[in-house]
Amino acid sequence: MKIASVLLDDFGHNLLGRPFDKITIRNDGIIVQNENKFGLFDTSNFSLILDCIWDSISLCTFGIIVSSKKHYGFYLSNGSIVLDCVWDKIKCTNEGLIVHKDNKQGFYNYNGVCVFNCNYSRIESYATAIIAFKNKKKFVYYIQNGKTE
Repeated sequence: MKIASVLLDDFGHNLLGRPFDKITIRNDGIIVQNENKFGLFDTSNFSLILDCIWDSISLCTFGIIVSSKKHYGFYLSNGSIVLDCVWDKIKCTNEGLIVHKDNKQGFYNYNGVCVFNCNYSRIESYATAIIAFKNKKKFVYYIQNGKTE
């Protein structure tokens, strides 16, 4: 026997439109699960943001990290795709996204603009600059003026 979860309003109406295996309510989203796949609903109007097709969903301050078949992608909180699900790992920072692929790192801003291609040995993110390391050299991207030195 399988027990389903529903989210009801004060009048007994199912706010999400259907039952799920599990529902987790957070301030920044309602994560749902069916048959080990995850989806996401908006907490303010209960609208669907991401279908229940992901192996995992992690919410960060600036958006949503999703995974499928051991690869990661990134969506804005409204469900708009920023980075396709092709990365080995994605880390959210205050300044943008550090991406990992084949033991290399790169950096994208939250609009999906590439600051550093994914061919650096290490990326560090700071409030004023992004620093990339490659072949014992350091490259600095200054956030305020958008220049790399």
